[in-house]
Amino acid sequence: MYTTHHNRTLGFSTLELLIAFAVMTLGITAVVMVAFGNQSIAIDTELAQRGLYIAETKLEEAAVATLNDFDSVSSDGTPVAYNSIFDTQTRVSDISECAKNITVEASWNRNLRSLNTSLSSVFVNPEEAAALGTECVDEEPEDDWDNPFTFESENIGGQSNATALYSENNIIYLTTNPPTADKKDFFIYEFDESGPTLTELSSSNTDSTDSLGLLDVAIGTFGGHSYAFAASENPLGQLRTFEITDPSLPIELFVSALPGVAGSFPEGRVVYYYDGRVYVGTRETAGHEFHIFDVSGLPSIPPIHIGSIELTHTVRDIAVRGDFAYLATSDNSRELMVIDISNPGSLEHPDDSGLGFNASGGDDGTAVFVTGQRVYLGRAKTSSGTSDNFYILEGDAVRDGAEITDGELGKKDIGLSNNTHTAGIVVRSDLAFLSLDDPTTGLAIYNIQDPLAIEPPASCSVYNFSENSVGLAMDGRYVFSANRSNAEIRIISDQTVACGS
Repeated sequence: MYTTHHNRTLGFSTLELLIAFAVMTLGITAVVMVAFGNQSIAIDTELAQRGLYIAETKLEEAAVATLNDFDSVSSDGTPVAYNSIFDTQTRVSDISECAKNITVEASWNRNLRSLNTSLSSVFVNPEEAAALGTECVDEEPEDDWDNPFTFESENIGGQSNATALYSENNIIYLTTNPPTADKKDFFIYEFDESGPTLTELSSSNTDSTDSLGLLDVAIGTFGGHSYAFAASENPLGQLRTFEITDPSLPIELFVSALPGVAGSFPEGRVVYYYDGRVYVGTRETAGHEFHIFDVSGLPSIPPIHIGSIELTHTVRDIAVRGDFAYLATSDNSRELMVIDISNPGSLEHPDDSGLGFNASGGDDGTAVFVTGQRVYLGRAKTSSGTSDNFYILEGDAVRDGAEITDGELGKKDIGLSNNTHTAGIVVRSDLAFLSLDDPTTGLAIYNIQDPLAIEPPASCSVYNFSENSVGLAMDGRYVFSANRSNAEIRIISDQTVACGS
């Protein structure tokens, strides 16, 4: 009995020992798994912190670069290896002519997982904003612009033939070319979005003796004053200067003639303000078609003519950045002319300098807009013309003398009707807003993030209204369109409902 009892006790102790070992093994396994799990989390945290540090470093480098050369800061394309673990990618979006949104992303792979962290910041070039004579637009569009609609409009009542428009801080400056001498041709409105209402602050007839109107307007603010510069049909005074510091009481300060301009089309056609100078273009005529005035002495000193050049082509639009003027022209071999304006007294013709861009076909360049390293060119469409009438160009290339396809980042057939044209371009971040002098399409909006895939955000982004748009501006979340007749001012916003709803 003793022996039997002993064996039974020994067997029971062995079983207990096996169970204890099993429990201990499971416990150790759990501890090891928890330890390895904690280690994995710690590694992920460390990599995320290092990725954030790398993104911060790259963003700080971009900030320094904007101080050295604001326009040269651009996207770097595909991700770039930072070291054996991380890749970085910088994406730069030009919010406006004087502001950029820079996003830096650091990415890495961990246990077959793709991980990343990113930082964004908006950088403003105050010198460029001052040169433009305007407040810098430093916010990206609030809306996706997939369904634009008319928020408010104004028929100015018998003063038809609107020609151009400028808007800033909800003040709208409109020029017209009326059919008779007794009609007004310069209007200033205030827009109150809470109404919404458009209130006329002032209006005037700048040439009451003849039916000569105004064809374009530019605004510049400097020295504590604001000025409007208008291109006039008057062959004896193609540039008219107004002080508009009080927009309800504009004061015409000076009427300036373009020296040596005569022939069939001596009127001022387009005008642009930049950094204390005003640039005026004319149709092809006898004399020079491109002129530069120094207006830095206003209000006491009149505009001083400091340079001009004969182009033998019509200037349809002007944009200026730094030492270069970008002209949309009627030149079949250089629809975009670029002129070095650093020495206004010695301007070189683009045919001699080679600066500019030759688009395919012979349709005129009619609109131009410049941001950062990109130049946007709009064109006319004739019945025999080519289909592409909106181009995105690389700035350095057109300043170095690009030919067909050189410097061409992307292009688009925007569906213009025959014998119509692009009247104006405004770019805000990844969206381009095009004013079309086309009775079937007044406004077209395109996503331009990828220049090789220029497409509207939605089918409704090509907006048809029953007037020919002759120019546009963008202020905040609104597009302001000048239209040839009927609703001479149209204010357009994006609907909250989706396209097709």
